Amino acid sequence: MPWQQTAVLTLLTVNALVLGEWLLSLALRQRVYSLTGTLTNVADYTIYLIIAAIYGYTEYLLIVWLQLEFAVVRLRPTGWYWLLLFLADDFCFYWFHLLSHKLGILWMSHVVHHSSNEFNLSVGLRQTWLPFLGMVFWLPLAFAGFAPAHILAVQAASLTYQFLMHTQLLNLPRAFGLIFNTPSHHRVHHGMNPEYLDKNFAGVLIIWDKLFGTFAAEKTAVDFGIHDPAPRGEIVAVQLWGPWQFLRGLARRPASPRPYSAQRTSALIAVILLFAALALFVLAILKPRWFL
Repeated sequence: MPWQQTAVLTLLTVNALVLGEWLLSLALRQRVYSLTGTLTNVADYTIYLIIAAIYGYTEYLLIVWLQLEFAVVRLRPTGWYWLLLFLADDFCFYWFHLLSHKLGILWMSHVVHHSSNEFNLSVGLRQTWLPFLGMVFWLPLAFAGFAPAHILAVQAASLTYQFLMHTQLLNLPRAFGLIFNTPSHHRVHHGMNPEYLDKNFAGVLIIWDKLFGTFAAEKTAVDFGIHDPAPRGEIVAVQLWGPWQFLRGLARRPASPRPYSAQRTSALIAVILLFAALALFVLAILKPRWFL
């Protein structure tokens, strides 16, 4: 399937799921969505899909080049091959995710995902526009001999699963959560409660957190967000805020931590930016060579 069709289908599917959860939240009388926050997240993801296509294309070319340059012998796809690739990918994601919370140069982009004081499926769409440094964490899979297309496919499947973990309306059986990441585990990860900070970095499997001591169960109500002054809620401000804070830190001018406050968001600007994001998305679909 051409990437344009994949991008359109992905955008339609995730927005349908967001709409479904919003309608369910209304039926259950649980206020987990705000209009401006949702518009911001959808606009963010619309542009992110273009960047993700560039990221995937770049990663594919890099893996192919490395395997040719170092004469890496490709593994033969079998049942064990796919199981090993799944485990290796999830292990790589765990360390990428953990270090994205520990290293400023990675946190400056990852903070976008944590910068909302809401938690719903639309927050799963709130992704960074600067994902490229994370690519290095998956290069060991290239040297291990996995096919480039297979690496990208497993990454995409993992991200799809993780997107579905961003909900307050669903709880999975406790037995399932002994091995796999669940919405409850991921709610903890997005919390700024002292007992929840830097916990549950899982992608699909929660076993890495349990093995390396970064697991915490959800026991008290989660206070979502980050312990930093809130950026403005619009998409561009959210994307620029992390790099700006990183540069301030390099200049030894870090912001004074204070409890995360409700984001100041203009509904009008959020709507304008959503239409701008959709226009850019349509342009990328019609003129892909301008971007890839």
